[in-house]
Amino acid sequence: MLVSIGSAPHAGDEDRVRRLQAEAARELDPSRAQATLEVRRDIRSGDPAWELERVAAAITAPLIAIGSRGLGPLDDGLLGSVARRVLRGARRPILIFPAASLLDAGA
Repeated sequence: MLVSIGSAPHAGDEDRVRRLQAEAARELDPSRAQATLEVRRDIRSGDPAWELERVAAAITAPLIAIGSRGLGPLDDGLLGSVARRVLRGARRPILIFPAASLLDAGA
């Protein structure tokens, strides 16, 4: 499930969903790279850390994967304030992608 926190979809979200579907299908079964994998999209408003944990709990997600932009104050510069708060409060494993990750770079 792709969850965004904010009032509107972001530019490029549909491309991200298609890339996630293709990559996940290849990882799950490389011989069936064209297999369709359902990726659900949810747009929420409110506190990002709280909403991400809330969605993960509702769907009993085994982990939360989150991107980190690191645009906060100096002590949050590498990890990012939202990623740090999710990491502190989550009740499941967290996978944090740095801002320069392959997902954001369009690979």
